[in-house]
Amino acid sequence: MKISICIPQYNRVEYLIKNLDIIVKQKHLNFEVIISDDCSTDDTTERISEYKSRSGLSINYFRFDQNQGYDRNLRKSLELATGDYCFILGNDDTFAHDDVLSNLEKFLIANQLPDIGFCNYCDFLDSQAVTSRAFRTGVVGSGVDTAILYYSSFSFVGGIIIKKSTFDKYNTAVYDKSIFAQIALALHMISNGAVLFSISEVWVKKDITVDNGIKSNSYRDVINRSWRNIRPVDGGLKSVVNVLVRVLNENKALTPARLNYIFYKILLNTYPYWILDYKYNKATPAAIGLFLGLKPWTFEEFHLLPAVKRFKFIIAYFVVSLVAFMTPSHVFFIFKERIYAWLKKK
Repeated sequence: MKISICIPQYNRVEYLIKNLDIIVKQKHLNFEVIISDDCSTDDTTERISEYKSRSGLSINYFRFDQNQGYDRNLRKSLELATGDYCFILGNDDTFAHDDVLSNLEKFLIANQLPDIGFCNYCDFLDSQAVTSRAFRTGVVGSGVDTAILYYSSFSFVGGIIIKKSTFDKYNTAVYDKSIFAQIALALHMISNGAVLFSISEVWVKKDITVDNGIKSNSYRDVINRSWRNIRPVDGGLKSVVNVLVRVLNENKALTPARLNYIFYKILLNTYPYWILDYKYNKATPAAIGLFLGLKPWTFEEFHLLPAVKRFKFIIAYFVVSLVAFMTPSHVFFIFKERIYAWLKKK
């Protein structure tokens, strides 16, 4: 089985090089590395050419002449793949150990070659800091309700695994510029019968560090910590709702119950989590900005809900906001994984 490691690239080539240094150690030999470069302004082209010549790694490098944006670049990396399956990595993410691809092949064969899935991941510097989006290893299922239940598992692109033929069948540009094309495509695939699987093992390490332990840029570097610059922000959550509603509408699968579930997840689960996360990272002004930017009635899709549901969500929004701002964030993160596992089952 041939596996394509698909990496959407944009600048930060030093992290990509370190990623490749780890990838090359994989014991599974039948793999290729696909790098789609979104017109980087650094020396990515030269560095990858030099790396390819000295490492012997099978690398297919493509560079856009003009910046296309994250979604198109991600899809291009998958379009260029020639393997049976695609394993997506961010340019600053990498494999957790040398047997990842070997274990993936064994799993796929043992489970009748399912279509799309994801694994768990941890921090590059701290293997105990695990993000558990998968709570068991195995086939999950397919269909619209399964897709909605697991859509958030595709928000982090590292460790998403897609059968190449399934991607080719459902590939579309209509979700480009949403910044969440992988969520849209996954939802569309699974809603139409693609079989979802999950891997509870940690196969990916995120946020590679380079010289002197410096991490690549992250949201923590740019979130607002200034009380003078508080402004409404939505953290991309409005885009998530828009993508979900769009895909369901296109599949003629948007029902009141499903729309209700989407707002339940976004406003009452995801939103308070980010309030706590911003507080934990000493960015309370950013948390206030999120409160101001995610007021339920500012979502265009919110008005599709019945009046009674809208009223209940508005009340609940203020309640969860109050609880999130009053809860000590360090206490929350002690129990984060247990809480996340419980919410995942809701």
